[in-house]
Amino acid sequence: MLLKSSMLARKYPGETAQRFWLSIHYKRGANEEELSRRLQSMVDKTPSNHGNGHYELVLQVNLDTVLAIASQPNIEWVGGEVYPNA
Repeated sequence: MLLKSSMLARKYPGETAQRFWLSIHYKRGANEEELSRRLQSMVDKTPSNHGNGHYELVLQVNLDTVLAIASQPNIEWVGGEVYPNA
């Protein structure tokens, strides 16, 4: 996803944001409610709960925001897909 985001940024240099579909897995035992509130305050969207610590977000943001989400404590894994904003 990071590589594709970088390639899209080169292909569409005028775009400041891309569309990301993120699959986020919280660490076992993490306070999911608190972490979801923190993510909501970062991106103004509530992550969708799919059970067992698995959440999803669809965002139109830049790569720095995705990296900030992935660096949150108690997030085990972030994956997904990125699309151009065009």
